[in-house]
Amino acid sequence: MDRGKEFADLVHGVLTNTARGQLTEIAESVGLSYDAFYARLRNRVVFSPEEVRALIAAVPDARIVSWVLLNTGYIAAERGALDEPNLTEQESLRHSVIRMLIEASEAASQVETALRDGHVDHREAIQIQRDIENAERAIATLRAHVARYRCA
Repeated sequence: MDRGKEFADLVHGVLTNTARGQLTEIAESVGLSYDAFYARLRNRVVFSPEEVRALIAAVPDARIVSWVLLNTGYIAAERGALDEPNLTEQESLRHSVIRMLIEASEAASQVETALRDGHVDHREAIQIQRDIENAERAIATLRAHVARYRCA
C-alpha cells in the first residue's frame, strides 16, 4: 500500500528521533491504542484526517505540518513560542524576532558556503531548502505575533 506511505515514513522518522519512549502517550493523545498507532506508523493503515490533526496537536513538529502544507500556498506559523509557553506577549514577540534572524542568517550562510566553490551540489541544495523553509516559518510566526501584539 503506497497511499500515505511518505507521510507515515516521515512521522515514524520524527518520532523515532525525538519521542521514541513516548509512543504510548502519543497514541493515547491521538485516540488510538499503541498497536493501532504503530500500524499507521508502519503504513499498514492510513492516518485519517482527524488522526493527523490530533497527531499534530500531540507532536507539534514543524516537519509534519510542513509536509501537510507541501505544494500549497500556505506556510505553517506557530501560535506561540512552543518551546517557552510561559512567555508574555512582548517576550514572545522578541523571541520570534530573534528566531527569524537566526533562521534567515543560517539560510544565507549555507548559500554563501555552497557558492564558494562555484556550484551547489544536491546535498547543499537540500540543506539550503530546509533552512529556507525554517526561515519562512519563522517569518510567518513573527507576522502572526506582530498582528496579535498590535491588536492587544
